[in-house]
Amino acid sequence: MNQTDRSTNAYNNFWKLIKPDSQCYGQMQKKYSEMLKDDPKAIWKYAAELAHHKSQAASKEATLLGQLLDINPEGELLLEIKDIQDELHMMTKVYAQQLDVVEDFAAHIDELGAKLGVRSSEVTQKTKDKVSHLVKEVKRRKAEIYELTRAADKTAEGVSYYFSLSVPLIDFC
Repeated sequence: MNQTDRSTNAYNNFWKLIKPDSQCYGQMQKKYSEMLKDDPKAIWKYAAELAHHKSQAASKEATLLGQLLDINPEGELLLEIKDIQDELHMMTKVYAQQLDVVEDFAAHIDELGAKLGVRSSEVTQKTKDKVSHLVKEVKRRKAEIYELTRAADKTAEGVSYYFSLSVPLIDFC
């Protein structure tokens, strides 16, 4: 912002502060008329006091609006949820790869057991049970990650909705 813009801005702010509100314009017009008759110099003191009070009221209003319309917590929460979603997405990929490996391993064990037949002591029922348990465990964890992802998606959707309601209010004000 250059010097001319700052000067214009200061000029506009000054007149905005001392300009009477439309609600009490009639009262102020009467007060100004009386002051002009009695002591014209008193108008400047009155206008300065009025500007000071309007400035304080505007400051309080701005602080209140700032507190009411502060969307930083929602924005930070949305970023944290996005981070969690990214981590869950990575974990989903890892569990999908683990499931592929474990299922291939289970198929290999079954194939090895069928090739060697009953005479093999290398592929026992205990080994097959452990492999089956491993497959079920990886599937269970993958399903658990899926449910966590759904919960994170719903949370993100809710916060996004709330966030979208807050943003137009800020543009409006």
